[in-house]
Amino acid sequence: MGYYGYGMHMLGWFAIILSVAFIVALFLAFSGNHNRVFSHETPLQILKRRFASGEISKEQFEEMKKMLS
Repeated sequence: MGYYGYGMHMLGWFAIILSVAFIVALFLAFSGNHNRVFSHETPLQILKRRFASGEISKEQFEEMKKMLS
C-alpha cells in the first residue's frame, strides 16, 4: 500500500469526522434549545422576556431586576 494508501486512509477518516461534525452542527442549529445555547440576550433582556410571557410575576420581576442592578 505504501505512503499513498496511508494518506488516502487518513483522508477518509478526516472526511468522516468532518461529516459527523457538520451533522451535529446542523442538529444544534435546528433543535429547539439552540436559543439557550447560543443566546446573545443580556440577563435583563431575558428577565423582561420571561415577565412579558407571564413566566414570572411582577413582584418576582422587580426583585430579580434589583438583584441584577
